[in-house]
Amino acid sequence: MEFTALLRERFSRLTPSQQMIARYIERNKDRVAFMTARQLAAVMNISDAAIVRFSRAVGYEGYAHMKESLGDALIERTGASGILHREPALPSEKELKESVFANANQLLKATAELNEDRIVSAVAGRIAAARRIWVSGNGTTYSMVSYLAMQLNHFLGNTEVFNIGHGDVADRILQVNEQDVFIGIGWERYIPYTIDLMSLARQRGAYVVAMTDRASSPLANEADEMLYIVRSSSAVAWWSKVSPMIVADWLMAQVITKDEEKIKANLKRSDDAWRLLGHWKNANTRELFNNNK
Repeated sequence: MEFTALLRERFSRLTPSQQMIARYIERNKDRVAFMTARQLAAVMNISDAAIVRFSRAVGYEGYAHMKESLGDALIERTGASGILHREPALPSEKELKESVFANANQLLKATAELNEDRIVSAVAGRIAAARRIWVSGNGTTYSMVSYLAMQLNHFLGNTEVFNIGHGDVADRILQVNEQDVFIGIGWERYIPYTIDLMSLARQRGAYVVAMTDRASSPLANEADEMLYIVRSSSAVAWWSKVSPMIVADWLMAQVITKDEEKIKANLKRSDDAWRLLGHWKNANTRELFNNNK
């Protein structure tokens, strides 16, 4: 739920000091969306712990969750350009580099903690055994859809992007059946197209997987299984795709373990096709390729 709505619902139950924090954040939401708990505490001359307790009292899991909600609301109001204009300037290239890499490390750690090994393994097993695999996602998730579909198709030879853009959705959805896996990728702001296609795939009997940011995501309602994506709340890397990228790589690594011989054969056929197309034209390269077969 959005911060203002939560505050309206719970304000009377907050302590006087928490009500003071609430008033400050409500007046400065766009600024707080880019502040750490320590920075906010310093501005208000209170402890970091008080900020964390306030976040939970309002109804969030913690300060990071509250800050993410404030960032989401800012995107909704102003779009990506609005966030960019409000991004605080960093004093040096070194600090920018450190911030981006620190943000990536934090996302990787949080993503690993949220996803259970057994679930990723089970999803990979269904993918490896599927007749066909369909991957859907729109808007800012499309780059991840292309990456995952291309890699899975490279390994298995039976994966396809399924989005609205082809113009033949009604005909294509009839190709989905109970032997298939349908993967929907999406995070807030959730694109209805992806949710609708997942729903139709589920009705067709497919095993539906959601790669999404939270259990309350509308994609989760249509899924048999969920893989969690931790989104960035960093002012310098709010666009980061580190989390979905590592989940995709983890999923593909698991798929390889399910039928390594089949995947090796598919990769060999792919190499042979590139050869026929003249991809390896240099004589030395061809000789190296033939020696490594």
